[in-house]
Amino acid sequence: MKQNRLNIALALFAAVSLTPMVGCTGKTATDIAYKTYTNERLEYVVEYPDVLLPQGESENGDGQHFLSQDGKTKMTVYGSFWMDDQGDILGLEQVYRQETSRLSGMIDKQELSDNRSFLITGKGNGYEAEAGSRYRLYMRQGEDERIYTILLSYPEADKALFAAIGEHIDASLVLQTTANMDSAEEEFLSFCYYHFIDPCYLNANLYTLLRDNDERLKSFIDPKSDVQRITAPGAVSRVYSRSENFGFENMYDEERLFGYQPECGGEFNLIWGVDEEKFCELDFKTGCTGYCEWLEELPEVVVDEEHLIKKRVTIASPYDALVAVYLQDGYGGMFGCYFARIAGEWKLICIDDSFCNA
Repeated sequence: MKQNRLNIALALFAAVSLTPMVGCTGKTATDIAYKTYTNERLEYVVEYPDVLLPQGESENGDGQHFLSQDGKTKMTVYGSFWMDDQGDILGLEQVYRQETSRLSGMIDKQELSDNRSFLITGKGNGYEAEAGSRYRLYMRQGEDERIYTILLSYPEADKALFAAIGEHIDASLVLQTTANMDSAEEEFLSFCYYHFIDPCYLNANLYTLLRDNDERLKSFIDPKSDVQRITAPGAVSRVYSRSENFGFENMYDEERLFGYQPECGGEFNLIWGVDEEKFCELDFKTGCTGYCEWLEELPEVVVDEEHLIKKRVTIASPYDALVAVYLQDGYGGMFGCYFARIAGEWKLICIDDSFCNA
C-alpha cells in the first residue's frame, strides 16, 4: 500500500537549537568528543557532538533532534522515503534536484557524489533564510531506498568548526544493510504464519474471533491500543472500535464474512513485498497466499463525513515498526492486518477492509 511521505523533512526542521558551543567558546575540532545515537526502528547509527543534547525521537521513530540551550545551533537526523505525486519512490538525484531548487539563493556549495550521497551548504538554517546562520545538509540513500538526512544549522562564526564536525558526523553514519533487512523480514514472516495466520485465519475465521473477543486473539492485542477496524460502509472509510462493535451492524451477507475459511490443504505461501502498481490485483490463490510489507504510518480515515475531515489512525503505545499483512476475504476481495512492534512484540492494531473492494 502506498504511504506517501513526500518531503516530511520539512516537518522535522521546526525550531530546534543546541548547546552554546564551539566557535564562540574558542573550541576547535580536536576539542569535540562524540556520542552515538542508535535508531532502533530503521537500524541506523550516527555520532553527534557530546555538547549537543538529544531531545527525543519523532513520533514515528524515524529520527532525533539535538538541541542547544542558547538556540543558535541545531541538528536533526532522520530517514524517510521521498515520493513523487504518483507515490513512486524518488532516487537520490531527484531529491538532490528538489533540494537545490528549494534552497535556491541560499547555496554556496553543492556536491553530488557517486556513492549515493550529496552535500549542500549555505546561508540560512537549511529551511529558510535566517540572518547570521549557516547550514550543512547531508543526504544519503540506503539499500532500503530511504533517504537519510543530517541537517546542521549554526552561527556564521562557527563555519570552519562545523565543516569539520559535519564531515565527522556524515562519516559516522552507518545504515541498515540488506542482510539485516532480510533477517527482520524473515523473523516477521515466521511469527506471522505460525502464530497468527495458521491459528486465526486458516483454522478459524478472523472476523468471528474479533467479533467474539476470542481468546486466540488476546496475545495479539495491546491493552492501551486495543484493535480497530477500518471499513467503508458507504463512499468513505471509517474506523470502528470495539465499543462500536467494529461496525459489523453495517455488514451485508454476513455469512460470507463470518463463515469464510480458505481451504489450502496445509499449504500456504506468505510473500514479502507488494507490486504497488498492481496492488488491487494481488493473486491470493483462493486464499492460500498472503503478502506483507513494511508501513511508514497507518492510513487516514474520515472522522467528519459532513465536511469530509480526515484523521490518521494512531497507536496509543510507543512502537518501532509497522507491517501490513494482506489476505483474501470471504467476498473474494482483500483485507489488511496492521501489526505494530510494541516493546519487542508484534501487536494487531487494525483490520482494514476498506480498499480495492470497498
